Amino acid sequence: KEHDGVNYCIADYDVAFRYLYEAEVNNFSDPSAALWKGVKISISCGRFCYSSIPADCILGVSGTLSALDQNEWKIMRSYNVCKFATMPSVYGVSNFKWWEQEDVAAIATTGTRDDHFCQITQQAKQMVDNKRAVIVIFETSTLLRKYQNSSYFKQVPNATILSEEMAADAKEFAIRKAATSKQATFTTKFFGRGMDFMCHDDRLLEAGGVHIIHTFFSIDKSEEVQIQG
Repeated sequence: KEHDGVNYCIADYDVAFRYLYEAEVNNFSDPSAALWKGVKISISCGRFCYSSIPADCILGVSGTLSALDQNEWKIMRSYNVCKFATMPSVYGVSNFKWWEQEDVAAIATTGTRDDHFCQITQQAKQMVDNKRAVIVIFETSTLLRKYQNSSYFKQVPNATILSEEMAADAKEFAIRKAATSKQATFTTKFFGRGMDFMCHDDRLLEAGGVHIIHTFFSIDKSEEVQIQG
């Protein structure tokens, strides 16, 4: 479990197997001491059940507190979480624009999947041409792969895929470069929640910042707010 999805990369014993390999090729001056240090078996000693923690010890911070629905409020109150407070963002006033956009439509609907992919491609290319960055959020990995395998994906310059199945270092690299000028990143809602895309590119900020293409209607308001950033 990682954020709201699953991490498919299991690397708990990479170091141990590396020690075994280095010992096999005689790279240790004292193989026995090295293997004693590096080859171990991880044993789980216990787990926390957060829902069983006493209510007077529960604290939490959320960026979507004002966007929770009735069911989410009900769940929190069932654990006696009943005191809430909101405060301004430490990052200052948000530059997020929706209806105020001038170069693209705030909401667009299409009749077919082909038209949908075409609309996504045109808007993504427009942002890249304007020296902005664009992050395209698909609802599922299946839809992301269908777009990736279509002819439309190849039309977008500097296009990068960010998916749950990627190795940790590949995901980290894609996330770092997502908020850079003329970059197009295609990913899923898994990365729309709980993942920070940080911008340190002055050229991108001068061009208008990151543009988000939310390719589906979120059922949860909190998910929509998270994806918008």
